Amino acid sequence: MRLPAAPDVSLAFRYESLVSLFLVALSLLWRGDPDLEYPGFLLSLLGLLGVNVLAGTVLRLRRVPSWAGALFVLGNCAAVTWTLSFSGGYRSTFWVLYLIPIYTVCLLLGAREVLWVSLGIAALNGAMHMVWAPEIAGEIWLSLVLKTAILMAGAFSVWRVADKERRTAAKIRRQRVRLSALADRVVKAESYLQGCERIADVGLVSGGVVHDLRNPLTVILGTTDVLLEEHPKRPDIRADLERIRRCAEHCSRILSGFMDLFHAQELSASPTDIHELVREALAVNAGALKGIQAEAVCGPGVPKLQVSRPHIERVLADLVRSAAERMPEGGKLTVRTALEGDGRWVRVAFEDTGSALPESRDAGFYLSREIAKKHGGGLAADRRPEGGVAVTLTLPVKV
Repeated sequence: MRLPAAPDVSLAFRYESLVSLFLVALSLLWRGDPDLEYPGFLLSLLGLLGVNVLAGTVLRLRRVPSWAGALFVLGNCAAVTWTLSFSGGYRSTFWVLYLIPIYTVCLLLGAREVLWVSLGIAALNGAMHMVWAPEIAGEIWLSLVLKTAILMAGAFSVWRVADKERRTAAKIRRQRVRLSALADRVVKAESYLQGCERIADVGLVSGGVVHDLRNPLTVILGTTDVLLEEHPKRPDIRADLERIRRCAEHCSRILSGFMDLFHAQELSASPTDIHELVREALAVNAGALKGIQAEAVCGPGVPKLQVSRPHIERVLADLVRSAAERMPEGGKLTVRTALEGDGRWVRVAFEDTGSALPESRDAGFYLSREIAKKHGGGLAADRRPEGGVAVTLTLPVKV
């Protein structure tokens, strides 16, 4: 049997430092006690400190079996008994030093070892009373019972707290492993989708892929919600969890777009004012455009288009957000509309001052282009001669 998962090593070192300060304080505060025998008491304190540090160091070695760890802690208990022999024996007020090995075993060992060490402490405390007490009177029996009860209660309380902390830490580690595995699956699935640009029956494939991706996304969102509730006062953890949730929600929106696109046999088209949709896309994404000068330049004579309003709304919103992401330090975004091709086409150009050209295999860009194709139009991205990027959405004018 191996030791359970060890706690944070820094916590163990802090504990040993506090024990050292506590022992030094004891030797100074009680130096006038007539029951203390010097220099034996000081030497025993140094020995106790050394045994405690040795026990903590050994227990942090993951290859030490649990029974050997329990023996080291029992050696620590024997060192405490030796210290008590120089401070009044059964009358010593330093019997609380037994709490030091109790804390050690609760922090670094399992329940069975905690029971062994607790019984060992009770036996050592009882033997000390038997050896040093001149006679076993009722008062001595009462003192022994009270001390044993306090030590046992302390062991039980500390064990419960330490065990709860260990279980919580183990749960978080398992959740992190699951999140990492799910994230790898999402990345692999996205890579697969990016390579499926020319799949003939993408509608049939998308249903299974989206279903497979939604399952891990549901687990990710549910797990982050649970962890956010369990750690309301841990800003370091909350920042990572909230970032994970935002990314998962973004992936979920992309999957919903795929489902809407490929599971609908025909788009429900209606007369739509493209200028109204452009202005709405800029207004809705005002937060993403913070620090960016955005404007809409509406060309004359642009008629209403026969398009699926929800789908074109999604395309325009995605193109606005994509432009904002290309300008993290701020810049300018101009959305221009114009009538082209003898009035047969409407062009919606997103001109920005960013530097990165959208990837043609990016999931969001690919989805927007497929929606444009289903409307009989297209979507293209190119660099502007004056600098920046222009993403152009073309839609047909249907009379």
